[in-house]
Amino acid sequence: MYIEADGPADGQKAILKSHPQRATNGNGVCLTWYYHMYGPDVDRFNVYIQQGSLATPIFKRQGTQGNQWKYAQWTVTSNIAWGVTFEAYRGLGAAGDIAIDDVIVEDRACSAHRTCDFEINYCSWTQDYDDNFDWNIGNNGSPAEGTGPNIDHTMGTNLGMFAYVSTAKPPRSAGEVARLFSPVYPAAVSECFTFWYHIYGDEIGTLEILIYDTISEISTTIWQAKAHENIWHYSRASIIPSHPYQIVVSATLGTGNYGDIAIDDLSLLDDSCTRPGFCDFEQDKCGWTDERETDTKDWLRNNGVTPSPYTGPSFDHTTGTEQGMYVYFEADNGVSNSWADLIGEILSASSGSCLTFWYHMFGNAVGSLEVYTMDEDDQQFGPIWSTSGSQGDVWIMGSADVTFGREFRIVFRATGTDGTEGDIALDDIDIQIGECSDGGGPTAIPVVPMACTFESNLCSYTQLDSDQFDWTRTFWLTDTESTGPSFDHTRGDSNGYYVYIDSTSRTPGDRAQLAAPTQNPTGTGSPKCLVFWYHMYGAEVDRLNVYLRLFKSGVVEDDVIFTKYGSQGNQWIKAEKEITTNYNWMIIYEGINGGQYGDIALDDLNLYDGVCPPQEEIVTAE
Repeated sequence: MYIEADGPADGQKAILKSHPQRATNGNGVCLTWYYHMYGPDVDRFNVYIQQGSLATPIFKRQGTQGNQWKYAQWTVTSNIAWGVTFEAYRGLGAAGDIAIDDVIVEDRACSAHRTCDFEINYCSWTQDYDDNFDWNIGNNGSPAEGTGPNIDHTMGTNLGMFAYVSTAKPPRSAGEVARLFSPVYPAAVSECFTFWYHIYGDEIGTLEILIYDTISEISTTIWQAKAHENIWHYSRASIIPSHPYQIVVSATLGTGNYGDIAIDDLSLLDDSCTRPGFCDFEQDKCGWTDERETDTKDWLRNNGVTPSPYTGPSFDHTTGTEQGMYVYFEADNGVSNSWADLIGEILSASSGSCLTFWYHMFGNAVGSLEVYTMDEDDQQFGPIWSTSGSQGDVWIMGSADVTFGREFRIVFRATGTDGTEGDIALDDIDIQIGECSDGGGPTAIPVVPMACTFESNLCSYTQLDSDQFDWTRTFWLTDTESTGPSFDHTRGDSNGYYVYIDSTSRTPGDRAQLAAPTQNPTGTGSPKCLVFWYHMYGAEVDRLNVYLRLFKSGVVEDDVIFTKYGSQGNQWIKAEKEITTNYNWMIIYEGINGGQYGDIALDDLNLYDGVCPPQEEIVTAE
C-alpha cells in the first residue's frame, strides 16, 4: 500500500485503519510493519494505536529515509479492543511516495528496541531509581531555562523531540546525577552504540556512557564528554560484552547555570564501530547529515540505479552489488544551480590528514562536486578538491590533504545544471592521519564484481595475451573423453556452462590465463575471501595456478596463492583464499596443458567481504 504524491496540493493526508483487534494479555502483542519513504519531497508518516476515541501516537518519521524498506515494531498492551492507524502526508512535489507492507501482529511482546529517537517516548529505556532526578523528553528547549537545545537531531526542527536533563539551578544542584538504562541485550562478539548528543554551556556538566554487566553487576565507563559548541555532535562507543548487559546514559550536573545536556537518535549496531569520519552508508549515513537551511536539496541514500535514466550508478562501491548503499544528489529538470551540502561529523584538529572518497559522476548534464572544510561557526573554507562534468559510468577515487588548526567538519557540495542526467553519488568516505600519497589527485578504478557462473558469458573476465591459448566456455562434456567434467557446478546438469582449457592439439607446457577485473585495495583490516570451484580430471592433467597480481608503484608483482598438480578425480572441488592488500590487485587463473587427457575446468568464481570461514574441502562428485 502506498500514497501517490503526484497531486494538486501538499499537506493532504491519507489514513488507513485496521479492523478492531481483541484485548491483549499482560505481556502484550508485537505489532510489526515495514515502511518505505524515499524521495526529495517525502513529508510525514505517523502510526497510532486507536483505543475507543483515544489515538496514541507510537511512531513518527519525516523526510526521505533512503531507497529501502525499513522495519519497525511496537509492543501493544491494551485491556480493551484496539486498532492501528497509519497516517501519511503528501509533500511539496511528486517525488514523495510513502508505502507500507507486511503489517503483522504476533502473540508475544516485541524484542528489545535497538534504536530510539524519543519522538514518542523512551522506547524501552527506563529511568534509574537510585539516581537524583530523571531524564525528560522535550522539544524547542532553551539553554537559559536548562530545557535542552532549540531543535532536535532527528527532524532538525523545534517540533522534533529529544531526551534531556534539566540543568536549571535551583531546583537542581551541582553533582546531581540522572541515568537512563537500556533494555537488557544479550552477550555478543562486538557491537557499536551510536548516538547524537548536545552539551552546551560553561561547566554545565558531564555526559557518560557506561556498560552495566548484569552478571557481575559492575558498571564500566566506555565514553564521556563535556561541553562543546551549540550544535549536535555524533559519536560512537565500542561494546564487547561477554555477558548480558545494559547501556547506561548518565548525566552529572556541573556548576554552570546556562546550557543543556541532551541526547537523540540512539542506535545499537550489530557490528564493530568505524573510525571517526568513515562511512560506507550500508546501515545509515553514520555521522553525515544534510545541511538544513541554506542549500536547496538533500543527499539521498540509495541502492541500485537512481530514478533518472542515463545517469547515476547502478551499484555501490563498497560491495559492487545492486544491494549495496550509497548517497547521491538527484538532478532536477529545468532547475539550474540547485545544490546540496553533505556535512560530516566534528573531527579533532589536524596537522595533516588524508580525506579519501569514491564518487560517481555520469550523464549529459552533470554539474560539479566540491569538498570544503568548515569550522565550528559554520564558515566554509576551500574548496580543497573539485571536479565537474561527466566522468564516465565508473566509481572514481578522490583524495585531498586536510590541515586544520581546530575542530572542523568536511562538507561535500554537489551542484546541478538544468538537466535530469546529472546525478552525483558518493561512497566509502574516510579520513586518516597522514598526507595523501598521491598529493590529493583522483585515481580512477572502476569497481566491477568478480562473481561469475559463466551461464551467459565470461562476465568481466578477460583472456590474457601473455599465454599460448585461451580458456573455452562450454557446457556438458569437453571435446576429449576420459578428461574434464560432464556437467557444470552451478546447475549440476548438462545444460550448465563452465570454462576449461581444451588440451586437444596443444603442446605440453602451453598456458591459458584468465584475468578477473582489477579490484581496489582491501586495506589491512578488511580482508576479502576468494572462492572458486575447480575440476582436474584426466591421466595427463598438469597444473592449475592462481596468482594474486599486485600493482605496486610502477611495478607489477605476481604471487602464487593457490596451486594444484595432477588429476584430482572426476569431481568439482571448492577452494577459498583470503586476500588482504594495500595495493590495487587482480586474480589470474592459469591452466597448464599436460597432454590430450589434461582438461582443467573452473566454475562459480566469486569474492566475498570478510575472512574465509574455516572448513574442510568440499567436493561435488560426478
